[in-house]
Amino acid sequence: MLNLKWKCPCCDQDFSGLPLDYNMAVPEDIIQIPREHWDGRAMISRHFCWASGKYFTRGLIELPVIGTDRSLNFGAWVGVSQEDAEFMTDVWHDDDCSKHGPFKGKLRSNLRLNDRLIYGDTLDIDAELHLRDDVVPLIKLLSADHPLAVEQRNGITIDRVVEIASTMLPRH
Repeated sequence: MLNLKWKCPCCDQDFSGLPLDYNMAVPEDIIQIPREHWDGRAMISRHFCWASGKYFTRGLIELPVIGTDRSLNFGAWVGVSQEDAEFMTDVWHDDDCSKHGPFKGKLRSNLRLNDRLIYGDTLDIDAELHLRDDVVPLIKLLSADHPLAVEQRNGITIDRVVEIASTMLPRH
């Protein structure tokens, strides 16, 4: 949370504290499987997931907030190979796991708040997972022109962070 007063661009209501952390609970591939059918078809834990023969690892997309020392963070899922998923599982708790990788994959989360897509379709953006010691892996987006990847490289303005935070509010 960024200690900042902000005004909803839609209704001019004042708010204190600007959220900087969002989380996509499951990969899009899992959303398609009704929960009652997960048994034997899907498994999800805090950091790893598999569904119908596909493997996913949770990471963090960090967008530096221009003019601050903070970042806007999206917890998201990257589809990786079975071999990479198994390797990451083996080294996950090692003190120096950051020496491994990066691991290539595809983003498997649409960044959605209140059923609204924040960056349009983000599925299948090429990505790298960078393991970090004692911290969730960094997701580095490899797209040259997708708006999310551009803001990851160049930073995001406070006004854009406010715009994103306002999407969390009930429609009004």
